[in-house]
Amino acid sequence: LLRKHKADFESYGIIAFEMRKLDGRGRPMKIYRLNEQQATLLITYLRNTEPVRKFKMNLVKAFFEMRDELSKFRMQRALEKPK
Repeated sequence: LLRKHKADFESYGIIAFEMRKLDGRGRPMKIYRLNEQQATLLITYLRNTEPVRKFKMNLVKAFFEMRDELSKFRMQRALEKPK
């Protein structure tokens, strides 16, 4: 999907990736690093098979957990700022 619709994904930023061997064997795999907008676009392009539904649920959970962590971090920094 990323290769087929590359321009769509690039409209939301650079498509970052890294090459990694899984389990230290075989050919390296391309692991994509998508931003929130790109990941959201990707999940809208996927069919709702059982594995895709689980992926979507995990992705939504991860984004909201990260948002909450960033919010806590910002609040802590604001409290620590000297006045």
